Amino acid sequence: MKEMIYRRWEKICGWLALRFRKFRKGTPENQKASLEKQFVERWTLALAEKADIFNGLYGALFRIQAGTAKKKGKVLSEWWSRTRYQWEGKELAAFCRPVFEKLLAEDSDVEYRKYARLLLEAASAAGITRDMPGKAVLDELTTNAYMEWEGKQLYLGDHVEILFPAWYQKGCVVEQGNCRSLEMQEG
Repeated sequence: MKEMIYRRWEKICGWLALRFRKFRKGTPENQKASLEKQFVERWTLALAEKADIFNGLYGALFRIQAGTAKKKGKVLSEWWSRTRYQWEGKELAAFCRPVFEKLLAEDSDVEYRKYARLLLEAASAAGITRDMPGKAVLDELTTNAYMEWEGKQLYLGDHVEILFPAWYQKGCVVEQGNCRSLEMQEG
């Protein structure tokens, strides 16, 4: 009786394995998803530690992902250059080398947007956030996070329109933003 149950169990397991083989780790779809997952995980760790290295590139990644950036290749090339410089000879640079070299060689808008999305996903997981465009009142943190578009001095409590949002991590400014002062009209 036990032997018969065991044979039936093996038969069912074999049938299930054939039926669901597309969900196995070895399939190309799963390998690609696994590579992307590893990419996000490694960048999450790196950005949690050294987010300020990529100052000036977070907003550009956001524009690439949105499809509004003009020089996508230059932005990702700069990201790769800073990565090589900071992590030369380390595991992150070795892992990213084939990814970025292939990405930059292909020069594909679809791939640029995908990797911008993955890097922003990692940034979000590392605690990097951004303000939303629109009107705001400057507080202690945001007064130093923004530069006025026309060069005016900003003060605590100023009413502004955020043009290019600032990026933050752990209560510190990672990337400064730009705003326009909204002068309050009297009367």
